Amino acid sequence: MKYQIVLLSLIVSLGGCGQRDASNGNIQEEKPGTAVTLTHAASGKIEKEIILSATTAYQNKSVVGAPIPAFITEVLVQPGSRVKAGDILYRIESKEQHALGNGNHAVIPIKAERDGIVLDVQQQAGSYVTEGTVLCSVAEAGSLVFEINVPYEQQRYAHSGSKCLLELPDGTRLTATVHAPLATMNTAS
Repeated sequence: MKYQIVLLSLIVSLGGCGQRDASNGNIQEEKPGTAVTLTHAASGKIEKEIILSATTAYQNKSVVGAPIPAFITEVLVQPGSRVKAGDILYRIESKEQHALGNGNHAVIPIKAERDGIVLDVQQQAGSYVTEGTVLCSVAEAGSLVFEINVPYEQQRYAHSGSKCLLELPDGTRLTATVHAPLATMNTAS
């Protein structure tokens, strides 16, 4: 029994020594590393730009309405047409004249009040319109502006007199100056 205990302790100690040797040989120490990128110092301006969306709008536009209840007999304009003050836009006839149906119709011309561009045509020939119905809209050509949508957080960059660059969908670039904030705002955003 004495020999069995000695033999057992010898096997355990030799087994433990072998494990230490094997474990010491397999351990590799990894040193922590930090990725480093080298660059050269340069002098100059740091460009900061904010990209904002904008829409076009005419500041001066007028609505052409029907002066009486009438039938539209002729439409002489289309969207994008350039008109001068006094040009005939529509011809209408009163519902009474239309009801008579004779060949001598008294046609009433609807004329442009000022020079401009026709933005939209809302009524077509043959339509019946009541008094005040919108026929079309005419905008003053020189009143085209770009309305820039500036978030409240960025308003400090868009003050009166600040310069900006407008890039149109076709790639054309225009330099512009911020004129003034609008009295209205987009409540949805």
